[in-house]
Amino acid sequence: MRKFRGLMILGAIVIAGCNLSTDLPTSQRLGFITMTQLGEGDSATLNMLGQFFQSSQTIQPTIPNTAAVGDTCTVSNYSGPPDDTGPIKVDNLNAGASIAVTTDKAEASMVPAINSAGSVDYRLVGGPVPFTPGSKVDIEIPGDSGGFPAHSLEISTFSTPTFAPIERHPAEDLTLSWSPGGSATGAIQLQLLFSSDSSPSPNRILFCALRDDGNYVIPKYLVAGDWATSPDAAQSGSAIRWNTTLKQSQNVLMDVIVQVAAKPLTFSTDQSTATDLRANASR
Repeated sequence: MRKFRGLMILGAIVIAGCNLSTDLPTSQRLGFITMTQLGEGDSATLNMLGQFFQSSQTIQPTIPNTAAVGDTCTVSNYSGPPDDTGPIKVDNLNAGASIAVTTDKAEASMVPAINSAGSVDYRLVGGPVPFTPGSKVDIEIPGDSGGFPAHSLEISTFSTPTFAPIERHPAEDLTLSWSPGGSATGAIQLQLLFSSDSSPSPNRILFCALRDDGNYVIPKYLVAGDWATSPDAAQSGSAIRWNTTLKQSQNVLMDVIVQVAAKPLTFSTDQSTATDLRANASR
């Protein structure tokens, strides 16, 4: 199955080649629909990808669930963006000949298509469809008696998040603030790239998984060193708002993931603070 592009991410749905500690029953029927919001306002469109398959001893996904996201940040080495591993062959389940999608502006359908791994994806006919951010989207999965069962879903979309300027050289904690999404179960994924030396090329990454409540304070011990003293040219970042809707009954699990990239992050610099921090770091 494809990974989300950009952050982990977003590796949100990741197929593992061996059993996980949280293995699903091999009889579990799984359905995933990823909804990616593109653009804003009157020009906003929605792209969608559906995948339905049977779990097995060798096909075990990590289930995306924003309700389980807590406020956590970690720092690690960075060697460049991850490779796109592409789709993985799975044991597909028939979810019907056509999945109906209705936005506030259009009616569309998702139909089966063979991907490069030889598995079946459900894709929108004609490409992304127009919608109004914040509106509801209805999804009707007809299902199949011998495959994936029928589902009726009403999914909320959301606005594009905007972050306040992020301080490049904080002397203490790094305070983040952004326009919250309004969902009690929503989440933000943020990555900040920077350098641990004088190079303009980033070699470190600070990754945060946050509740989408509009603010978080990254503690001093994570940012007072390399981030605070990194050259401005090495510092950059991106963020994604996402939310999941899960339905589970007996041996069937349905998961709909909505995601949208934040507006480009901006940064603020206190030149006196930056000079002092770099001088202290060189001693």
